[in-house]
Amino acid sequence: MDMIPALFIDHGQHYDETYKMVDEIPKECSFKAIYARNDDALSKVKNNVIHVRASHIS
Repeated sequence: MDMIPALFIDHGQHYDETYKMVDEIPKECSFKAIYARNDDALSKVKNNVIHVRASHIS
């Protein structure tokens, strides 16, 4: 039976050890890890706050 993939939601504030673990464990245990990361939102982070402008609200 195949393992279902694991979803890793990267909010941009993980420890280096977390990224290393998410890279290594799927290889060791033969399953796929899917990374979810919103680089556009993370580029707006300043002092742990996301600064976005709502310009397309109906």
